Amino acid sequence: MFLILIVVVITASFLLGKKSGFNKAESIHESELRILEQSKLSQTPEDSLNCRPEVNPNKDNYVIGYGSLMNKDSRQITVPNATYAAPILVSGFERLWASRGEKSRATFLLAVPNKGYAMNAIYYKADAKDISATDLREASYCRVKIPRKDIVPLGIKSLPKGDFWMYVKDFKDAEFPNKDYPILQTYADTFMTGCLQTQAEFNLTEFGKLCFDTTYNWDLANWLYDRSNPRYSRYSQYTEKYRPQIDKIIRRLTFDDDPL
Repeated sequence: MFLILIVVVITASFLLGKKSGFNKAESIHESELRILEQSKLSQTPEDSLNCRPEVNPNKDNYVIGYGSLMNKDSRQITVPNATYAAPILVSGFERLWASRGEKSRATFLLAVPNKGYAMNAIYYKADAKDISATDLREASYCRVKIPRKDIVPLGIKSLPKGDFWMYVKDFKDAEFPNKDYPILQTYADTFMTGCLQTQAEFNLTEFGKLCFDTTYNWDLANWLYDRSNPRYSRYSQYTEKYRPQIDKIIRRLTFDDDPL
């Protein structure tokens, strides 16, 4: 009932265009961080069971994007036909900065199961070949099927029939930003540009802000401002037109109120 109440409140406030979003994450995250540091046992997605479930070719399949896949240009690098993407709210997952990339030496966005949270995202249609290509792109993540009951459409009347897939990890596999694996400004720009693209296309005035509010661990102490020399491989100069909006949203954060 608590989660249902959260979803109803967030969705209603969002659609009304009023100020909405989550409060700072509870102190439970501090405990989770301590547990993560104390327990070095970690199972990689590639070694876990059913990490890449078989796709039913007789059904329509959809990929849920909540990070760089929200960005049209970035998404189409992997799935060229993914031009249309519709906004949704996904319950039961928390989006946070907690997935390290070894090649880029940076920390990216990650969704972890958490019954007390919800996040906005997009979905787009993908065939088996598209999903295989996305599996390679998201090689360090597990692909899981998201129940329809946990997806709320935003700006559209209803969800299409089919299976909805999302790339996630368990919290025990989360790796948080540090000086060696910072958050890249250009990756944040790519993510937020996708949010603002969706906001404009579907006339959802608060969608970009909701991306910020439902993302945790904006670690400014481990942040690399790399716009002058982009380190994110899928960065596009198209994001530059959104910089004023992005900076206005992210500038609300200070070292004192950084949500974990």
